[in-house]
Amino acid sequence: MNDDDKRSVIERYLYAYNTFDIDGIMSVIHPDIEFKNISGGEVNATASDNPILLLYDTQAGHSGGRAISKVIDDLALKMAFLCRQLGMVE
Repeated sequence: MNDDDKRSVIERYLYAYNTFDIDGIMSVIHPDIEFKNISGGEVNATASDNPILLLYDTQAGHSGGRAISKVIDDLALKMAFLCRQLGMVE
């Protein structure tokens, strides 16, 4: 998809969103996209039955740099979540 096509999809989506045209919104998104409403750090609504892992760090800044210990902790959480979803652990 070239840049003009991407812009066109975004503009159609925004127009549909701003005019509350749900069919228009759905016509331009990929079926694998999941909609989630996050409030107070918790997912309180979703358009999917799939489980969600939300990693929220109150200590994170805007610098983009993260300590290796935090990277390892997040990876361990993701792996545990995946293992649980695959039925590898209870």
